[in-house]
Amino acid sequence: MLALNHPRLLVIRFHVFGCHLLLAYGLLLIRGAVPVQLLKASWQVAATSVLVDQAPNALVGLAFFYLAGFLDPDNFRLQARVAWVGRLAILAS
Repeated sequence: MLALNHPRLLVIRFHVFGCHLLLAYGLLLIRGAVPVQLLKASWQVAATSVLVDQAPNALVGLAFFYLAGFLDPDNFRLQARVAWVGRLAILAS
């Protein structure tokens, strides 16, 4: 209820939540891929399953980033972060 009265606070919460989801996705990817054993089929299956199973976390995190940018178009630092995360998402795809 408090966040709805202060739109700036809502934007900050969306941004932080998006950051946390993307960070959690990255940490899960690292945890699933270490130690790297490219020639073992079991490692390839495990790494691929982590990529696929945790993909909704990254998508929701990206959506929260874009929502925060949409709600606060005058915040240039936030817009720069949204653009940066968008470029990373294109690289990842």
